[in-house]
Amino acid sequence: MLAKLMGILDILFAFSLILIKLDIGLKFLLILTILVTIKALIFFSNIASIIDLISIVIVIISFFVGSNFLLILVFIWFLQKGLFSLFA
Repeated sequence: MLAKLMGILDILFAFSLILIKLDIGLKFLLILTILVTIKALIFFSNIASIIDLISIVIVIISFFVGSNFLLILVFIWFLQKGLFSLFA
């Protein structure tokens, strides 16, 4: 059950990246970023959590640089991770 909740969190984070490019939901993205960071820090020994932390850094940097390609990669990472967690 916990894995499914974390999968939903990852999917919500992925879709919030689309909303932020449309200038919608900045507060929602900030809340989800904090939740995903906490989740990644709790399971830090897992390689997927380390990639999550790197992805969060990429999202923060993309606010200043505006790299759409990296945001697409982060979107794909969190979407596939969330879907696998949801249906596993």
